[in-house]
Amino acid sequence: MDLRDGVILRDYRIIRLLGEGGMGEVYLAEHTLLGSQVAIKRLNPALTKDAQFSERFLNEARIQAKLIHPNIVALQNFFVEDGVYYMVMEFAEGRMLKDVIA
Repeated sequence: MDLRDGVILRDYRIIRLLGEGGMGEVYLAEHTLLGSQVAIKRLNPALTKDAQFSERFLNEARIQAKLIHPNIVALQNFFVEDGVYYMVMEFAEGRMLKDVIA
C-alpha cells in the first residue's frame, strides 16, 4: 500500500511522511475517530519477506511496549496489514534526535 497523504490505514489517516531510513518510514497520522496525532512506523515492505527483519521489528515493538518513561514515546499499537508490519506510537512534536546529536 502506498501511504500518500490522506490515505486511510485502519483507524488512521496519513498526514505526511516524517522521515525514512534503511528499514522503513515514519508517518504522521491522525486517528480518524479520536482526532489524536500519532507516528506510524512501517517496516519497508521489501524487508517483510525476510524473517530476520520481521522478527527484529516485532522484537523492537515488544521492547518498546515495556518502556514507560516521560522521555520515551509510548507504543500504542502494532499490527500487520497486507503482510507489512506497522508500529503506532505516541507523536512527540520537537526536534529529531539526529538534529540534537549534530
